[in-house]
Amino acid sequence: MPKVALRSIDKFEDMLKDNMKLVKGSKSESQFAKQIGSTHSTLNNRMHNPLTIRLDELFAICEKNHVSIASFVSKKLELG
Repeated sequence: MPKVALRSIDKFEDMLKDNMKLVKGSKSESQFAKQIGSTHSTLNNRMHNPLTIRLDELFAICEKNHVSIASFVSKKLELG
């Protein structure tokens, strides 16, 4: 079986998914959606496909959760 390597965009998408889950924490989906100014269904779409997130939503996520935008999009966040 041939080796399959993830493309760099796939790695980036996985990192964004992990960061969104970490920032969401124990908030309900509707609470998190309100926090970023979107609907529950839009949030579900963003959680499953984070490459479609708009800049204003990204800004709201980072601002409300006290996370730097540069950190959010450049590295996997950690608790602590």
